[in-house]
Amino acid sequence: MKSHSSKAPSREAVLDAIRSAVKAAGGGRISLNRFLATSGMKSKDVYRNFPLWEEALKTAGCTASPYNAPVDPDALLADWGTIARDLKRLPTRKDYSKRGHYNTKTLENRFGSWTKVTRAFRTFVHERPEWADLQELVVEYPMPRRGRHLPEKPPGLPKSRWLTRRERARLKVNLPLLGVPLDFGVLRYAPTTETGVVLLFGSMAERLGYLIETVHPSFPDCKAARQAGPQMWESIRIEFEFESRNFRAHRHDPKGCDLIVCWEHNWPECPVEVLALKEEIKRLQTSN
Repeated sequence: MKSHSSKAPSREAVLDAIRSAVKAAGGGRISLNRFLATSGMKSKDVYRNFPLWEEALKTAGCTASPYNAPVDPDALLADWGTIARDLKRLPTRKDYSKRGHYNTKTLENRFGSWTKVTRAFRTFVHERPEWADLQELVVEYPMPRRGRHLPEKPPGLPKSRWLTRRERARLKVNLPLLGVPLDFGVLRYAPTTETGVVLLFGSMAERLGYLIETVHPSFPDCKAARQAGPQMWESIRIEFEFESRNFRAHRHDPKGCDLIVCWEHNWPECPVEVLALKEEIKRLQTSN
């Protein structure tokens, strides 16, 4: 007769394991994957006793918000930053899946993409001195990939000429690419990223009839006021994108935004009003 070396854990054993895992995580909600990784149990041990993971958490006394409840962006960034501080480098998706309190998709949906989490955290740390030790880790240049440590200083750049793909690979660093020469305001070259669009709009806002109220890392990126008449202004919500179609790629809700500010408008069927800075510069230069 075949014998079993171990018995399936009881309902109370599963609940005790959940309580221990929640306590170790600081009392917040934990995912099923994290519970399984830290407790050594299997998913069938949970589902043998509970039809849903949420029900298991509730029975164990975990009163944290449901999995699909909106999470404060600051809480997401603080959790991401804690892991970066422990690792002393930018966490990859795999790092965060193992250590984070939330799902990686939660961060990507909130901030637009995994790389944009770093960009959002860069703004987050500048406003909070308690995170000052991570400022050097999230500087914009060079941007590390796949969890690499930042070099102490950028390597020496070659002579000014076109680089072959092999030469760029040998440098082991992403050199900044410049847009076309732009004889307009403070920028000498056209933007090639969303960050460049933000800077350009900031320098043009007054000439275009906008007053910027707030700028933040979560969607929408900016709140501003726009002149609607001789003595009338309207409050609008702005999302910055390098190309207007990126709004769709980032899965933003059109109902949460009044205006897309971009460099190039390439989404003809866009349901949101678009301000393409490339065209606005041409208009301003022609009118002068």
